Amino acid sequence: MGYAWYAVVSSSLLQRLDYKNEPCRQIAQQYLQSPFNEIIDLLPQVSAWQRALDALTQLTSEPVASVEKELRLIWSLSLVNNEVVLEPKEQRLGKSGRWTKGRPIALKRLYHDMAEFDYLSEQDRRICAHIELEKEPAYYGYSSKEFYTLSSKAVIEA
Repeated sequence: MGYAWYAVVSSSLLQRLDYKNEPCRQIAQQYLQSPFNEIIDLLPQVSAWQRALDALTQLTSEPVASVEKELRLIWSLSLVNNEVVLEPKEQRLGKSGRWTKGRPIALKRLYHDMAEFDYLSEQDRRICAHIELEKEPAYYGYSSKEFYTLSSKAVIEA
């Protein structure tokens, strides 16, 4: 289902942008009631006049001195076994002004030590609130295992 997911979401998105293509329209129509379409609803819809106004405002506004943090958290969205998976990654701002591709951050650290991550945005904190701890019971003297997962509600927060 991997490529089909991308085809469905892309076709649905293109249809919302009034792209005129019959095969694209047919795919979007076939999956009209699919839960895949919910991901498109997460994208903010900005009209052309609003984008133009924002661009003009940025041209005339004074440059704002912003203190840019050297670290940030990004959320990698992927499809694994027909499930949407969010994975946190920590990016570092390089000397060239570009962000690194990011290194994975364990959900366990975000669950127990969120205060250590002073660069988290409010949205990051809302996503982290959906981290769940699952314990596998101990058998025959072995210690129990802990698993940290993000609930499906975290994808909506993202």
